[in-house]
Order: sequence, then C-alpha cells, then structure tokens
Amino acid sequence: MICSNPGELVVHSLLKQFASMCQSTVENALDEKADNDLLKCLRMSEDTAFQQLLTALYSCAEHALPSLLQTITKWYDTQHSSGSLYPFRRTPSKAGLRSQTLSAATGQAVSNTPPGGRELLIRSMVVESSLTTTGVTQGVAVSSQEVNNALPSSANTTQDPPIPAMSSLARENMAERRDLCIDILYCQTLASVLKQLPYHPGHDDIINKILNQAFRHFEYKENELMVLFFQNGSLQAKLNAGNINTVADAYAKVVGELSQTRFNLVRQHFSTRLEHLRAKESSPHTMHSIISLLMGMKFFRVKMHPIEEFVNYFTFLHEMGQYFLEVKEKEIRHAMTCLFVEILLPVAAVVRHEVNIPALKNFVDLLYPPSFELANKKKHVLALFPMVTCLLCVGTKTFFLNNWSPFMHLCLSQLKSRDFGQVSVESLFRLLWVYVVRIKCEKHADTLNKLLSIVNGLFPKGSKSVLPKNASSTVHVKIIHFIAQEKLDFAMTEIIFDLLGVNRLQKLVFNPEVSCRCNYGDKHLKSILRNVPHFGPCLAVVQSVFALNHTCDYVVINPAMILERVCCISLTGNEKSVTGIKK
Repeated sequence: MICSNPGELVVHSLLKQFASMCQSTVENALDEKADNDLLKCLRMSEDTAFQQLLTALYSCAEHALPSLLQTITKWYDTQHSSGSLYPFRRTPSKAGLRSQTLSAATGQAVSNTPPGGRELLIRSMVVESSLTTTGVTQGVAVSSQEVNNALPSSANTTQDPPIPAMSSLARENMAERRDLCIDILYCQTLASVLKQLPYHPGHDDIINKILNQAFRHFEYKENELMVLFFQNGSLQAKLNAGNINTVADAYAKVVGELSQTRFNLVRQHFSTRLEHLRAKESSPHTMHSIISLLMGMKFFRVKMHPIEEFVNYFTFLHEMGQYFLEVKEKEIRHAMTCLFVEILLPVAAVVRHEVNIPALKNFVDLLYPPSFELANKKKHVLALFPMVTCLLCVGTKTFFLNNWSPFMHLCLSQLKSRDFGQVSVESLFRLLWVYVVRIKCEKHADTLNKLLSIVNGLFPKGSKSVLPKNASSTVHVKIIHFIAQEKLDFAMTEIIFDLLGVNRLQKLVFNPEVSCRCNYGDKHLKSILRNVPHFGPCLAVVQSVFALNHTCDYVVINPAMILERVCCISLTGNEKSVTGIKK
C-alpha cells in the first residue's frame, strides 16, 4: 500500500475497515434464523464500532466525497448479484440463469469451478484488480490501485469445509437475504456520506447512478412481493417479503437525503417514472406500481430556505396536487394523502412568514376544498383527516380562522367512533396548537366558545371517562398544555378542577364513576407542575398513518401561578375537601 499523503492513508484504512466490517456483519446476519427481521439481525444500531466508522466516513466525505461514492458503489457492484462487477456473474443461457444465481449463493459454481465453502456462501468482498475507480476531489484523491487494496480480495483466503447441502428454496432465500443485507449496509453508508453533498457541486453522473438504483427498488414486482407461495401442496409464507419493504424504505431515505441538495435530479427521476406509469393502461399492477413509487418519496422534505428553493419545492407539490385531483383510484388517492402529510407536517411545525408566499397559498387553495369534501365521507376519513389538518396548519392566519371551525366540529363528531376517534383527536391536537400557540387565539368570546366546544367534546360533563376512550392520555395532557399556554385560568377552572372534582367532592366519595376523571385531572395537574422547560410547545410531527408515537415538548407555565390558583380555590371553596384530595 503506497499513499502519497496522510489523507489518502486515512481514507484507505477506513475503506478497508468498512469492507471487513460489512463482511463480518453479513456473516453474522446469515447465521440467524431465515425468518428473522434483517434489521435486527444486522444489529447496526447496537454496533458502536460500525456507527463510529460511519461517522469517520462522514467526516472524510467533506473532502473526498466523489472518491468515496465511487468506491462504495464499486463495492456494491462487486457484492450484489445485480451489480455489473459481481464476481460470480456469468453469461448465462436463458435456462441456466436460475441455477447459476443459486449456485453463487451457496458457493457452488455451475461450471467446473471447485466449491469455495463459506467464503463463497457469503460472496466474499471481491474487487477485481483490472477495474478502475478515479475520483477528483477538493482534498483527497483515491487511486484505483488503493481502492483495490482497501477492499479485501478472496484470492488469498483459505477455503472452509464445504457447507451442507441445501434445498433449492433455502439457497434462493439465502441468496436473496444476502443481497438485502448488502442493500441495507449500502444505504446506511450512503445516507451518512451524502450529508456532505452540499460541499461538492456537480458529479451528476454518480448521483444519477444512485438514483437509478434507488428507484429500481421502488418498482412493484408482484412475484417478489407475494406474501404466500405454493410448495409441496401447501401455502408457505415468503420469508423475505418484509425485508424487501425494509430495503425499499432504506433507499427512500437515500432519496430523501438527495432531495435536499439535488432536488432537480430527484424530481426528474420521479416525474419521468410517474408519467411512464400514467401512460400505461389502468390495471391493478399499474396502480400498485404508482403507489410503490409514491411511497419511495415519503422521506422527501421541503427545503425552507433560500426562498427560491422553497418556491420550487411547492411548485413540484402543486403538480402532484393536480394529479391528486385527476386520479380516480381510491388507493392512489390515499397513498398521495399519506405522502402529502409526511411532507407537510414538518413544514407546519416551523412555518411562520412562509405561509404568505404565493406558491404555498396556491397549493393550499388547490387542495383544501376537494380534500374537505372527501373528509366528510366515512371511507376517506382515516386518510383525509390528517391531510385536511396539515393544509389548515400551513395556511395563512385568515385562511385558518375562516375554515377550521367546520372541520373542528367534524372531528368532534367522530370522537365517539372506535375507528375514527384516534385520528380525530390527533387532528384536534394539531389544530389547537396552531390556534392557541401560533395564532394566539381570537377575540375573547370567540375563543372561549371554540375552546368550550373542544373541552366538552374531549371531557364530557358527567361522564366517567374522556373521549376517545382508546386514545393515549398523553394527547389529552398536551392539549391542556396548549390551552394553558395562553388561557391558564380557563384551563384550570374549566378542565383541571372539573376533572379533579373541585366543589363536588362529596359526590366523589360515593360515586366511583367520577374517580376515573379525577385520576385524569390529577395526572394533568402533576404533569403541568413537573414539566417546566425553557422553551415553548412544538407541533408533533409524527403522523398516525405511519406511527402513533407522539413527540412534543411541554409548555412554559409558572408553577407558582398554578399553586396560587389552587390555594385560592381551596380557601374560597371547600378547603378540607381540597386538602383531602391532595392527600
């Protein structure tokens, strides 16, 4: 190994370590049971050494990103069975393609090549010396010879004893499982180093290659995604069906990372494929292909600055909105609403003055009327409620105040529904944040009327519980936090004291139905007193379509003010009863 400067030595060492760690990681994953989830088998989140390696590659990418990308993609081409440099690739006949693919997975060559044991089973990290990789960077250039030296070759490895005979199905699953491991490691590495892409303009050739790889994984392949297949007279589950979707999500994260710096290229790849699918005859396969393509963009995020970029992103979303209005298939519409929600929620959490930009206003004006109309139909509630909520949250103050009241009452009407209660309370949760925290409410009388409607819907008078019954109490606590941010007196007297049973404690002792509400009130009050950070409340950006884990900060409330109000009530009301409930 000859390196002309310390930078080349560092990159060379990191790449060699990367190839070695990937090989051992794949080996360990293949030793697990075939039906185990690949992400758990790879244990990347638990592997601190691998995470530190990714951090080191990220640092080097600031100076040598093009060389790193070319080397990593070359490593992928030598490891993945679809790669152009895959060492076990032959020029197969049509009939022998399947058998050769399976032979590569098990280390058995179709020709007279002797078996290579376990090293061939995992398709050891091979980079042919005749291949070249060049990369011109601002700081470090890695030559092709150094790249070949960095990645270990199987030429000098000793052969392990031959592996036991495997059935054709087991060999096929093993081959596919190994390819999926390579895909996951490849995407994890790309996602780390591509964060330095803003420092390296150009290099569209390698970026286009990565995008082509990613969008190929978004193509709907009916045979690969079938959950069941027929074997030995019975239906068997396809072992890698879930892992294929995991790999697609990994590539979607890579596309999302590229969209922040190479938006035009991502837009071009997506639009070209979407237009191609739209030109096809309508069929279930075409519909699923479009949905798969849309889900490949779910990590796409709007760039908030500079303002020219913000306008370009929403011009693209406006084009997708036009397609949303034109498409007739319910499944595609629902997939698009999920995509819009994933994109708009982060915008709603941070948008301020941007709501007055014409591109965003035109997008909201285009989609809100038809979306609200669809939200009134039960078959669209789960998909359209979050989208209508997001459109209101990113709209202007005037637009929000003029349109949120009808949708608020629609959400309140669904709180008792077992199917729609969860999505309804989440919509109210986000609408209330915009109304109270961002807009700072309206006139006092109008504000109290709307807050009373929401409070009476969520905490009905005389009921032993709150609505919806299947919702987490965390959502209710945070709703009270939002209200207390601007209307502390209202939150204490109309919500917390009512839940605690203040001024009717004699009934509380003999009426066990009210004790449940008392527990809620006690939890709300303790939460407000405990959580007093130095920042205001934020909008939860996790959408229930993909996850129900809400993350949100607590509001800034002075606990002395709350205790003062509690003492005033205890002194002017029933002091003994309040003291008793405190105990």
